[in-house]
Amino acid sequence: MKERFISVFEEILAVNIDGEVKNLLVEGGEASLDDALYALRKWALDKNFYLTELDEADDGWISEIQSRVLFDKLNRPNSLLLVKNYATENWVPHENNPHNFFCDLSLNRHYACGNDFVPSDDLPNLLFVVALNGKGKKYWTHKEKNSFATLIV
Repeated sequence: MKERFISVFEEILAVNIDGEVKNLLVEGGEASLDDALYALRKWALDKNFYLTELDEADDGWISEIQSRVLFDKLNRPNSLLLVKNYATENWVPHENNPHNFFCDLSLNRHYACGNDFVPSDDLPNLLFVVALNGKGKKYWTHKEKNSFATLIV
């Protein structure tokens, strides 16, 4: 199983290095997602990549956006973002919807916090986003969904 994860991580990395924006959604049961998380952490460590982990269902990350702490983490060379529970929250649709932050990161490698008071910046060092989710409903746009390759474990 570990080799399968590593192979998929390498494929997604190669696609992004070639200039396409592609992310990875890993869907499965709790044990399988734990295996994927362990493999991702090991792969990132072996490659000297910086891995930032967030859980969209735990809104503690929201305060990090405006303080720019999260920007600094994602702007390091060879950065990866892992988001647990990606697009599983049914946020009220509006301009400051917290999921919009993840959507913009995934689609555009762009850091925007949803207001005009904090500048928006590109994240050229963010290689790709990995989402770890159960098999439940996702609340995302068609374009966003298409930016993710899916691995069901």
